[in-house]
Amino acid sequence: MSDTKHAITRRSMLASTLAAVAGGSLADAQTAGSTSAPSGISTTQAPQAGATASPVEVTASRGTQNRTLVCIYLLGGSDGNSMIAPLEPSQYKAYAAARGALALMTEALLPINDGGTGARYGLDPRLSELQKYFQAGSAAVIANMGGPVRPTAASRYESLRFLRDAYVIPEWAARAAGSRTGDDAAFTFRQGVTLVPLGNSTFQGERRKNPELIEKIDACSFRTSFPDTMAGKMMRTVAGLLKTCDVAGSNAGQVAFCTMNGFGPSPAQTISQSPLLHELSSAMAALYEATVEMGIADGVTIYTDSEYGRTLRPNDRHTAGPGWGNHHFVLGGAVRGGRIYGTFPDMIHGPFDTDSAMIPTTSQAQYQAALAAWAGVSANNLATVVPGFDGKPAPGFLPA
Repeated sequence: MSDTKHAITRRSMLASTLAAVAGGSLADAQTAGSTSAPSGISTTQAPQAGATASPVEVTASRGTQNRTLVCIYLLGGSDGNSMIAPLEPSQYKAYAAARGALALMTEALLPINDGGTGARYGLDPRLSELQKYFQAGSAAVIANMGGPVRPTAASRYESLRFLRDAYVIPEWAARAAGSRTGDDAAFTFRQGVTLVPLGNSTFQGERRKNPELIEKIDACSFRTSFPDTMAGKMMRTVAGLLKTCDVAGSNAGQVAFCTMNGFGPSPAQTISQSPLLHELSSAMAALYEATVEMGIADGVTIYTDSEYGRTLRPNDRHTAGPGWGNHHFVLGGAVRGGRIYGTFPDMIHGPFDTDSAMIPTTSQAQYQAALAAWAGVSANNLATVVPGFDGKPAPGFLPA
């Protein structure tokens, strides 16, 4: 079997596996509509995952050398409405009425204030570490972010590039690195951690689970304690990689990709997601604290992403159905934190689709462009690297 055929087969198998482990079937995703985004969000379609792309030369400036993005992908379609809710009385009343049994109780919410607007919000009580760093100015929320067209079963993974051996990297990072399905541009590690250099790495040696790199990662020590969870182990791998293994070189940044499973719907959605949110928050905090310990916090940004958000109203199965716009978190020493970036939806007036899915007001391309620019992709190359980016200003949660 040729490498190309093998890669395509693995990609097809992985797409099925992703849907299964996420807890939400592809049939669920097919119930989502294909409504187009409102004006202001580009409608350029992303290419299919695994499509080839011309390499883009990424040469970092002195200010962007050795920067690392760490993506934690919340597989299954994370429910942003179960992570953050408005606390203004009229907004919370409308939120609670729409969410029903899925509503976060106001007395349990961890309060945060948007440093830009002064509006009050509350985080799920399991996100205490993210609340702490939001208040300290190192974490921010990107509100109501989504793609140009509502995701379907066929399009939900278009922002990802599937590699051999069931590893994944963001599509925009693959374009920046000039990598193609089945090649050896990306480094892979245990627990499904993938790392792709955005510049021309001069590393000599095996990039797929290199035993020498793994041994170095395991041997390094930290004062910071990492949670004994899958997410904690992934963040420990990333921290060890940053401390001991310069695989990207100093000419550009790099992107690490980690996946958390289980964010699909379930009959007891609020109960099943609570442990996941605690796992997410504590793991993100541990990696951030380790970067502070190593003195590299300003050069590492941790961010979340997912296939789509979920509807505000529960469906007839008492879960939130596949949606569109979603809320995400960014954490790091360079993050302009303490802010809600983008436009948090008005719980009374929307914008909502007919089934109460949030219609995005911040485009996925803008989110990705802000991350890519910080990691060293030049302004001239952003439109080539980021599918659908139309040059409009990206959210300012990271310095240019």
